[in-house]
Amino acid sequence: RAYEFKLSKIGCQVLLAKDGEETLEKLKSEKPDLLLLDIIMPKKTGFEVLEEIKADATLREIPVIVMSNLGQETDIKKGLAAGAIDYVVKAHTSLEEVVQRIIKALKSKKSVRFVLPKKESPKVKECPDCKKPVPSEAKFCPECGNKID
Repeated sequence: RAYEFKLSKIGCQVLLAKDGEETLEKLKSEKPDLLLLDIIMPKKTGFEVLEEIKADATLREIPVIVMSNLGQETDIKKGLAAGAIDYVVKAHTSLEEVVQRIIKALKSKKSVRFVLPKKESPKVKECPDCKKPVPSEAKFCPECGNKID
């Protein structure tokens, strides 16, 4: 929930899935810009989900960041070899660093745009680096990924 809250604050639309099977169903119907994938999940493990994603021509271009507390070198190598673009050991990585890595991954996709909630008109400020508008509560610029003071 902390990741969901933090990412929505910088303008990301977040979808959640409770297990590996639901993850695959949502991927097929929603086509997200990025998948944060845990390894330990019910019904299908993250490794199984990643294998199915990379075998499916309609899903294989979705970048996957594995986020797990499985931090053995063999697990990390397995995740990256299976096609993940990054592997984050949650216990060793701060929330802020995870957000930075997500922004970096999203920036590499040209079609990504950050979606701001429609509930209320957000207050915005300007990023000091790229001069793009940024939600006033954002800690990182969704355009350039730099930290906002």
